[in-house]
Amino acid sequence: MEQSGVRVFGLAQEKVETAVLSGAEFDPVATAYSANDLVLDLLREEGIWERLVSVRPGVASNGKDFQKVLGILAIKELLHVGRLQHIGKILRDANLMAGLGFTLEEVEEKGEKDRGIIHRDTARNHLKKIAVDESVSDFYRFVGFMRGKRWIRGGLYAADGFEMEVFGKGYPGAGKVWVADEKRWKRGYKAVLLMNIAPGRERLVGFALGPIQADERVLLRQIFEDLKKHVAPPSDMIDTLVLDRGFFGWDFFEELKNTWKLHFVLIAKKNLLLTQEMAWLSQSGQLKFQNRSLKGEEVQIAFAQDVMYGYESKEKPYRGKLNCVAVRYPQPPKEGKPREPREVIYLTDMSVRKNPLKIPKYYKARWTIENQGIRELSQVWKVRQMPGRTLNAITARLCLVLKLYNALKILEMKYPKDITTLKKEMMRRGERSWLSGRGIILYVGALFAVVSERQFKGLLGKRKDIEWQKKIRDVLRAPPGEREKLLGQLVGSTEE
Repeated sequence: MEQSGVRVFGLAQEKVETAVLSGAEFDPVATAYSANDLVLDLLREEGIWERLVSVRPGVASNGKDFQKVLGILAIKELLHVGRLQHIGKILRDANLMAGLGFTLEEVEEKGEKDRGIIHRDTARNHLKKIAVDESVSDFYRFVGFMRGKRWIRGGLYAADGFEMEVFGKGYPGAGKVWVADEKRWKRGYKAVLLMNIAPGRERLVGFALGPIQADERVLLRQIFEDLKKHVAPPSDMIDTLVLDRGFFGWDFFEELKNTWKLHFVLIAKKNLLLTQEMAWLSQSGQLKFQNRSLKGEEVQIAFAQDVMYGYESKEKPYRGKLNCVAVRYPQPPKEGKPREPREVIYLTDMSVRKNPLKIPKYYKARWTIENQGIRELSQVWKVRQMPGRTLNAITARLCLVLKLYNALKILEMKYPKDITTLKKEMMRRGERSWLSGRGIILYVGALFAVVSERQFKGLLGKRKDIEWQKKIRDVLRAPPGEREKLLGQLVGSTEE
């Protein structure tokens, strides 16, 4: 059975040059600057790459360099989301490759005797060697790095959860919930994410993983504890936290205010005494609705300060007070008949007297974590796919994906022209980028070296292979735009 994998070529300058001098067969490839190199190069320039591959496994790596294996996994994730092209010895910028210390070639394995190949399973199995605590610590070190670089700005954050379903047995830490509509048990995990939702500064700064039946408030509390331990107290980063109904709870509101010193915004659940109180205020005319524009939509808005909440019985007092904003959204006619506006009540601990419109605006910003966060992670990054059956592997891959997500958001912010007009930028730099005077990559077995044209001529001049010298001389005399093509024709295997 054929299995796709990657062949890794390690940088070994002296060994390759010695092999070429001794008459060994080699594969010369002219360097080129491609989209792959730009993304990876920018990650290196910003100091991000080294932090993507920094987490050490807790057990031996069977002689494999853990940073190279993590680098392979990171590149494979980037390939998966379309940020890198198909691997075919395409990481061909010599300076970049020398910095990474390796390059890759995607292959279809015909057997297990082909040396130099790292199977996909081998790379994935590396993840299960990384302890959960170390993956979590590494992720928050990355958050601290982003914060130190001032790549996290603004105090508006949102939290949301999603499920990761698993099938089969052997998933430690997985739980189960009953799905009434489908009449079955669903097994898996629940993840909660904390995201900065300031426009243009979307950053995932916290995550927690638990069994699928876990309380989202408990997981969010774990995120706060991890931020406090590894980065900073949440109140140093967060001004306002936007939540959905899954986080609703009177005790949790008190915890947000008194323990974590955070403001919050969310929608009221139906059938609460609080919503009944708001309905009574509306019907009695005590709520004064005004016509306003909310993100281009004409609505009616009113507010009430200090509404009592948390009443349970005559014996138990109210928990406290919240401020409410009621918004009436117009509804399109149904079957030609007009419909009453849809009324939504937003809850917050912040004063709403001066500017009640800011509260629904904050809540509408939640779409960022839903669309640009969880949906993108699910549909583009395939975050729900399991890399293995161990909690170590699942957590390690989740951390890697979250770091890569943040890394590309940072590049989009810092290099918008390079990302959106990549081909034009490459043409401006020139199709070839002879960085550091290195223009040719020499492959010998599973090793490679990077040399300049002058060094290449010198190696061939010392090699007693007249036929090769003549062919290479003809290639090097060709115009720059034709050299790579001629090299490919010369060896018959160089990929465009």
